[in-house]
Amino acid sequence: MVQTDATGIKAVIQTKAPEFSGAILVVREGRITADLRSFSEALFGGRLLKSESLAAMMRPGLDEYGYGIWIYRDEIGGHKYTTVMRPGQIMGTNCVLYHVVEPALTIIALSNTDRSNVDALALAITKSVLGAR
Repeated sequence: MVQTDATGIKAVIQTKAPEFSGAILVVREGRITADLRSFSEALFGGRLLKSESLAAMMRPGLDEYGYGIWIYRDEIGGHKYTTVMRPGQIMGTNCVLYHVVEPALTIIALSNTDRSNVDALALAITKSVLGAR
């Protein structure tokens, strides 16, 4: 379930992934997430690359890896979705930009520790937003 209050704080409540069961995640969009969201919208919206270049970038090669991104066909709530993931990690922090192509949904998970699994968190949020139980 996704809720937004008057201040713009969004909460994803009770994700179904076991490692986050019963957790409440509160996110307020800051400068970094806003920039990543803008980048994602421009990239996948066709404003950064020619359509041929974007298609080549999203063509999976060895081990589902494209040009700088991982491309998957994930089943979420009984539906198949093309998903794109770009993880990053350095000196105790990590993040992931997780994009579902068909409904144009982008999840950005940032962590100030390298002990959190932001990939699993992004997938759990995606499942919650898309209504997977």
